[in-house]
Amino acid sequence: MTESLTTARPAQRGELLTLEIESLAYGGRGVARRDGYVIFVAGGLPGDRLRAEVTKAKRSFAEARSVELLKPSPDRVPERCLHDGEPCPGAPWQGLDYERQLEAKQQQVGEALRRIGALEGYELEPIEPAAERWRYRNKLEYTFGETDGELALGFHARGRWDLIVSVEDCLLASEAGNRARDEVREWAAAAALDAYDRRSGTGALRNLVVREGRRTGELQTRLVTAAAQIPRPPVDLHTVIEGPSGSTEGPTGVLGSERLAEELSGLRLEISHSAFFQTNTEMAERLYRLAGEYAGLSGSERVFDLYCGIGTL
Repeated sequence: MTESLTTARPAQRGELLTLEIESLAYGGRGVARRDGYVIFVAGGLPGDRLRAEVTKAKRSFAEARSVELLKPSPDRVPERCLHDGEPCPGAPWQGLDYERQLEAKQQQVGEALRRIGALEGYELEPIEPAAERWRYRNKLEYTFGETDGELALGFHARGRWDLIVSVEDCLLASEAGNRARDEVREWAAAAALDAYDRRSGTGALRNLVVREGRRTGELQTRLVTAAAQIPRPPVDLHTVIEGPSGSTEGPTGVLGSERLAEELSGLRLEISHSAFFQTNTEMAERLYRLAGEYAGLSGSERVFDLYCGIGTL
């Protein structure tokens, strides 16, 4: 890798660039510009001056990952959810003051309505802030891998598809959800099972999906493996996928509880493993309440609930 001088030419994969982050893009990456050339930087926040390694380069833009923070943004706050020093990929903005997070999201919504929706003259109301900033997710998907010769179960390192960082305590998950993940990891290690390698097609373990009923306290665990002989896992569901697919959906057998019970806004629900359900139960309730208030229904209308997952609305 070589240090790059500021020029108008497109970046090259592997280059190291010194950049100033100007804003945030949808999805959480920082936006930097080099003579009009846009670079999306994983791990960059507005106001940061940093060094970044280019991971993907195209004619009009590039993608990069932060490798050294030279001067932090004045809006930076200490990151809390770290895994072996790596920021949790599910909380890419955690290093940014929460009020600044809300401002950035408000700006992104407005830009989308104007640029994509071609809307003008509307009133954009303030964002509804989070009920809980930590331990709020009712579903997390983990990936098996190998780190330093040992089985790892966690998340992809930032900007890497080939490196898995083991997770000990994810602050997006409940303590019960963390324990369920650890139990499966301990079982896999005791059984001397290997992680699936997409390049060689060897190994058995692919993913672990943990879902939780926030109101009921129920947990649903689903192990995703290659087509290999393994001992009976301590999970509710077992999905087998053949070939190099990166998906977690496939033929699934029931080993424990098939459906997850949950309560939402006074309704008792049963959720199958493949059903869509809002990952933040508390905020889903607020979202549905606001939707009901804006709809102003009298009770005599015929309403269609379309593209709705399991039909919670």
